[in-house]
Amino acid sequence: MKKKLMNSKKNVLKGIGLILAVALVFAVLMCMLRDTSMNLIRDPEYIKSYIENKGVYGMLIFIGLQILQIVVAFIPGEPIQLAGGYIYGTFYGFLLSTAGIMIGSVIAFLISRKFGFPIVSLLVKREKLLEYKEKIESQKGMTIIFFLCLIPGVPKDVLVYAVGLTPLKYSSFFLIYFIARIPAMLLASYMGAQLGHYNTMQLTEISAGAVLSIGVLYLYRKQIIKDLESLKMRKFSD
Repeated sequence: MKKKLMNSKKNVLKGIGLILAVALVFAVLMCMLRDTSMNLIRDPEYIKSYIENKGVYGMLIFIGLQILQIVVAFIPGEPIQLAGGYIYGTFYGFLLSTAGIMIGSVIAFLISRKFGFPIVSLLVKREKLLEYKEKIESQKGMTIIFFLCLIPGVPKDVLVYAVGLTPLKYSSFFLIYFIARIPAMLLASYMGAQLGHYNTMQLTEISAGAVLSIGVLYLYRKQIIKDLESLKMRKFSD
């Protein structure tokens, strides 16, 4: 019992150390960059200019920004995703955004699974974390995860941290998480690619297409979840 308690305390201390290290690095970068750092997380035009000036390292910087906005939960992801399309076009912007988001999500999941609630609650709001955890542990948890990922504005980083606190297997979660995030990331990349030269009609068509896609996914939600679960089971039975 004492050994278990000591291991638990060690994990908490390690988690606090990790958070302090990340916070220190982030704070130093914010102080060094000042106005640049705020523009980087808010303004797609500024992100475009900043990354293009970095040459061959631009893609790595962009992926790093995507990872950071997942792990550091208060950074908004939409401007960065728009910037991906704006800089690299729809296809490559989507691929780079997906790479960064999935890497960041794996890191957030592992932090949550390793260090638990005491540490994660220091990174995200306790109330929101408990709310998501309760929903995920319900009978319709997988369906809830799927549709939370589809809805723009829902803090996906908090969702990932919450899933890490549950017994849900990472393979079950990340399969559905990846599929469900595709429409919004693709849409953001496309809209970013059109920044500066699309008209009202195009914007209306994009919005209508997004609403239609989400509507179709909602109508077939049960079958989609069932098929994804079936695919996962076949994968691990081979």
